Amino acid sequence: MPPSFIFKKAVTEEEYSAIYKSRLDICQKDFPYILDFSGDFPAKDIFDDYSTLFYVTDNNKVVASCRITPYKNGEWEISSSMPDNVKLTVDKDKAIQLNRVYIEEKYRNQNLHAFMFYHFSEWVLKNTKFITYFAICKIGLVRLYKNIGASLVNDEGFSLQGRGGHQYYIVSGRIDDFNFIIKNKFLKK
Repeated sequence: MPPSFIFKKAVTEEEYSAIYKSRLDICQKDFPYILDFSGDFPAKDIFDDYSTLFYVTDNNKVVASCRITPYKNGEWEISSSMPDNVKLTVDKDKAIQLNRVYIEEKYRNQNLHAFMFYHFSEWVLKNTKFITYFAICKIGLVRLYKNIGASLVNDEGFSLQGRGGHQYYIVSGRIDDFNFIIKNKFLKK
């Protein structure tokens, strides 16, 4: 039976807990360096408190999630991990950071990212003033973001403090373009 994906914005404590559990399950294998076992939810961080979290379920189980984080208290979610020689040149009043994008391994390569990104962009366009987004990602995801309208901000990769020594890249784009491309390229049948 094909998956029956349902997209939601997290509102209740139960929804947040389910997202944190899903993140933990994925991160223990793929991204252990972002976990903090000193609290109740090792996959939760301080930015979750003022970010908007979205998730996708299949048969009532969280199988994917992402969050958008605005500029707050003089920084982006990623600011403290950025190297000094890499500057984020995004308009803090018009942009959001897309981060903590996780999809369970067995659901990858099924255009679930497009489904989730389309629905969260619909929500952002209808409920916020933000018009652009940026994300920090590994090279393997740059192609995915470019495929849905993002541009690579800088060709040079960089390391993030506390992120396992991987090379990262900045991608950015307009939310309305992102929404339009996904709707017409991935969701139209």
